[in-house]
Amino acid sequence: MSNPPIRIQLLGGFSMAVGGRPMLSGLARNRKLQQLLQYLLLNCDRAVTHQELIAHFWGNSFDAEASLRAVMYRLRQTIDREEPALANCIRTGRGSYRWNPALACSIDVQELQRASAAAAAAAPPRQDELEQAVIALYKGRLLPEAAGELWVDRRQVELQALYKTALYHQIERARARGDLSAAESLSRRGLQMDAADERLYIEQILCLQALERPQEAAAAAGWARALGFLHTGIPGLSDLESSHQRLIRAQAAMQREAAHIEEEIRLGGAGSGAFICSYAAFRCISQVRLRASTRYHHPLLVAIVSLVPPVARPVSGRTAAAMQVLEGVLLRTLNTGDVAARYSENRFVLLLSGFAADGTGPMERVRSEFYRHPGQDGYLLLYQLHTPHPN
Repeated sequence: MSNPPIRIQLLGGFSMAVGGRPMLSGLARNRKLQQLLQYLLLNCDRAVTHQELIAHFWGNSFDAEASLRAVMYRLRQTIDREEPALANCIRTGRGSYRWNPALACSIDVQELQRASAAAAAAAPPRQDELEQAVIALYKGRLLPEAAGELWVDRRQVELQALYKTALYHQIERARARGDLSAAESLSRRGLQMDAADERLYIEQILCLQALERPQEAAAAAGWARALGFLHTGIPGLSDLESSHQRLIRAQAAMQREAAHIEEEIRLGGAGSGAFICSYAAFRCISQVRLRASTRYHHPLLVAIVSLVPPVARPVSGRTAAAMQVLEGVLLRTLNTGDVAARYSENRFVLLLSGFAADGTGPMERVRSEFYRHPGQDGYLLLYQLHTPHPN
């Protein structure tokens, strides 16, 4: 007889169970161990590199690699002690870890993504069934106890968008077939998941009005208005219908524009190495990144890089050629999250994410690569590092 599959919930809270029995409850006592496991589960479809884990959980700590190995050892010890059947649930690769894909388990995030992708390609009634599955799987925000973590918030936005797409489609279809009770129920459930969605308030009020339940409609409008999520009181049915149609058209337009903007951003940000921009853009990017660093505790470095010519008065164009070589070195050598801008005739200014996991500085790599390049023309590369602080 085969063992029952392990059921893993990441939406609305974290739990692992087999046959209804909770698993690995002891992990809740150690935040680092639990979050490391959650990260592997959230990315169960691929191997996660040491560098990726270090960036999320240790930042620029000098001994990050050793800390990662120590925490992973403790995680495996905890799993072996509490659930020996899970002894091989984490596989070790070359410089990476991965949740064992051969393990019989179901992960709600993975199921939701699969159902959403299948629904987008299906036709009714199969599409309805898949969208209903998406709605049922979404039991709340992703890992609410880890809200505020970048690796959680980014995926939360993606998953909520999939859920909202399915929910809106189901409400529209329920209204189209005249099943206003179902549409109202879906709207109410949606508001339990996201109490700030003005469209869902309007959907619910319209359904309650059409169902001749005016007191409930007025109560829903009053509640939404008190929370600041509805711009008006309880308007007439025709006015609310008009607002509803304008809202739907605006959302559809925003979705198209978002896809266009995302494509433009992706094209502009393609490639590896530092992002080269104007100094004006550098200032704006740095201001935003500095604000983010204070919230998420991701240290930043500012580097001033200067090329010193081999002679007092270099011939015209010589410095410009050396700066072109340096720009190419920056593009190849720095990380994709680093930003560089030409500051003057012979200087670049850089915004860096910090030191590498092995403790080496990024500018050491830049200088070494620059001196190896045949086009550096005898120029000296000097740099100074600074740690910016917000006001």
